Amino acid sequence: MAKRLTKKEREILYNLGVTAFKNGLPAIPANDKELMEKYIKGCQVGEGLPYIKAWVKGWHSANLA
Repeated sequence: MAKRLTKKEREILYNLGVTAFKNGLPAIPANDKELMEKYIKGCQVGEGLPYIKAWVKGWHSANLA
């Protein structure tokens, strides 16, 4: 079951996505080593989705800005 993120966690993951965009990473969360190692590693199938969604939201917001 997917975990509900706290506001602070969503903010951190959103900022990871923004940073990834600024560092020239494509909109592929699996390419972000920090996201994968700190947040996704150890998740069961489906549990990492909230982390990925927050990261993607940050990446695309930075891209639109």
